[in-house]
Amino acid sequence: MTQQNLIEIVDTVVFSIEDAELLWGYNIDSPRKQYQTENNKIFVCGWILGKKNPAVSIKVTSGGTVIQQIPTNNPRPDVAKIYSNVAGSENSGFAAEIEVSELPEESEIVLEALFSNRSSVPIAAIKFKKKLPFLEQVEVDLQRSRLKLQQAKEELERVRHKFVKTEESAPSKSADISIFQYANKLSDREWFEVLIKSIENSVINDIEMPSFPPDEIQQNFVGSSGESALKEAFKFYSEVKHYAVNLGRALTPESRILDFGCGWGRYIRFFLKDVVPENIYGIDVDNEMVDVCRQTVRYGTYSTVKPQPPAGFSYSTFDIIYAYSVFSHLSEAVQIKWVEEFSKILKPGGLFVATTHSRNFIEFCRSLKGQTHTFGWHNALANSFTDTAAALADYDSGKFLFSPTGGGSVRDASFYGEAIISPAYVNREWTKYLNFHDFVDDPQRCNQAIIFMQKPLE
Repeated sequence: MTQQNLIEIVDTVVFSIEDAELLWGYNIDSPRKQYQTENNKIFVCGWILGKKNPAVSIKVTSGGTVIQQIPTNNPRPDVAKIYSNVAGSENSGFAAEIEVSELPEESEIVLEALFSNRSSVPIAAIKFKKKLPFLEQVEVDLQRSRLKLQQAKEELERVRHKFVKTEESAPSKSADISIFQYANKLSDREWFEVLIKSIENSVINDIEMPSFPPDEIQQNFVGSSGESALKEAFKFYSEVKHYAVNLGRALTPESRILDFGCGWGRYIRFFLKDVVPENIYGIDVDNEMVDVCRQTVRYGTYSTVKPQPPAGFSYSTFDIIYAYSVFSHLSEAVQIKWVEEFSKILKPGGLFVATTHSRNFIEFCRSLKGQTHTFGWHNALANSFTDTAAALADYDSGKFLFSPTGGGSVRDASFYGEAIISPAYVNREWTKYLNFHDFVDDPQRCNQAIIFMQKPLE
């Protein structure tokens, strides 16, 4: 372990209190499941309101050993609004950083409420594990995968020499056949099936396939992993190719493609079938994800960009620019700047394809209100677009809807949150830079709404 471990919250379990006369209520606001920190400390905060006796502190223990005591006297005006007639509700909060550097790699800390009459009751348990820093963990996982592959190859070679005569073995394809030369001969469906197989097999027909980061990384960025993540990606890939043909920009080996917000590269691996790798580019604001692409996908060129343009490419560079689940998060000012930037770096007639949250996303946020969720993103959504009727009216009138929730790491709330863009807004604002072609809001075709734009021919 390094001196700066990555602490990941495995689960935060809130206990039910059987004695209804003991408490008016309590809640653990932080940490939530999947929360991560790199400073060997866990930030704990919440509130508690005693009924018979006031809670005076929160005792934090691990394995029966007391680690820390947290006073319960922080201002909580939100609690006071709910319990306006309860004495002490306005100062019922608690918050503190808990040092966990001396605890085992996988541990649990218990939060116990202490009352003025010296009684106590456990209210929650926080389970966590220590990991290597992000990129070190990726490198370890990749090294482990390579070792398993090498062991499998050695075992296969031993079996082959034992049972098969070399002169009778079938000739294999040349090891230097490029992934494009191999994939381009397949149908889109066949290539999709090969990519599914590549989850477990890094070499298929003597071709080294793009590998995958750990499932945890995949899920943190796209909400799914493995086959499920690829199935979602295949839908979007198919839509892009369909419109590219219909709008006169059918993909060729010489086409140039840009994945804006490439993440861990789940979409780029599909386009390796259609375009030679040196013509495929991926950019992202997250340098760690750019490094993941370089280490796993490998094919293509990857670079980090700032939250706002420029992208670092010359005018008329790309035939297609796509952005999946990026414009569903950018603020209005930033997304307009990127649309303008893409209008410059697209070739005449080039396509820009982006996804955004659909109108139904407003109702989804409404369904989460008034609940406590273990998934941090859902808690953020529960506090987004809280006036449902007004949000729906704004969408229908063509306004830009944005909730500045932030997204962790480099994605701060100044430009990142939850964005909902309507067809009327696109027709009014984006057409200042590109021609509008279609707005597809069909969950059967794609999980998000898809916007299709094209640069005018010069």
